[in-house]
Amino acid sequence: MCIAFVAASVATAIFYGLLGSRLREASADTPRQSIVVAAHSLECGAIVTAADVKLSTLGRPVSAQERLFGH
Repeated sequence: MCIAFVAASVATAIFYGLLGSRLREASADTPRQSIVVAAHSLECGAIVTAADVKLSTLGRPVSAQERLFGH
């Protein structure tokens, strides 16, 4: 049992050593999408002005469904 644990630990270290940097580089190259979000809590029915919103970034691709329905 101890040998299996050591073997699994070594395999994990090798995996992350070889592929970890590639995974970090790939996530850094992911295009960021700008989205508009509320800058503070808004009352229901409030008229939204430029002071009420701000730009934020989303670090993953957004599907058409998410763009339309927010899910």
